[in-house]
Amino acid sequence: MGVQVPSTATAQSLEAIRVYPGADAGFALYDDDGVTNDYRNKGGRKATLRWNDKTRRLTASGKLPTGQDAGSLVQIVAPK
Repeated sequence: MGVQVPSTATAQSLEAIRVYPGADAGFALYDDDGVTNDYRNKGGRKATLRWNDKTRRLTASGKLPTGQDAGSLVQIVAPK
């Protein structure tokens, strides 16, 4: 979940990473400059996130594109 920004030209920080536990999972979090098509040639910034359901821990392959710490953003969503 990202914080609200006025346009894609404004850098967006993450407010939270919601985790719905029940199985191991992984995904890539990608970010580009939001203005140009440079991602086609230069790529963007990317981190791979992995959820370990047994340890209930989220890890990242590196810094998040926003520079934030993944662990501090985790919100575990309990089933209703």
